[in-house]
Amino acid sequence: MAGGDRDLFLPRLLGALRQANEIDLAVAFVKPSGLDLLFAALSDAIQLRGVRLRVLTSDYLDVTDPQALRQTSSGTGPSTASGPAPACSAPRVHGPTCWRT
Repeated sequence: MAGGDRDLFLPRLLGALRQANEIDLAVAFVKPSGLDLLFAALSDAIQLRGVRLRVLTSDYLDVTDPQALRQTSSGTGPSTASGPAPACSAPRVHGPTCWRT
């Protein structure tokens, strides 16, 4: 999560998560290393401010880490629902709805 030496992406993303009223993330994969960078900001948004979080991801090539997804639904952070995505092109949807184009 970097945007060069002068304009780092992670601090901007964390700042946006701390101000958001709702959060919709579309990511190719979920890995523990990436979730660890965002977990505190996401947990604060959900638990302290009541922000709705929706995450759209895939299981393409088995890159998404099941443990990272379980961490989000373990009661220590954001809750996650997974399953097939009816009427969507994504193989899995995490959250109450999928995004339609």
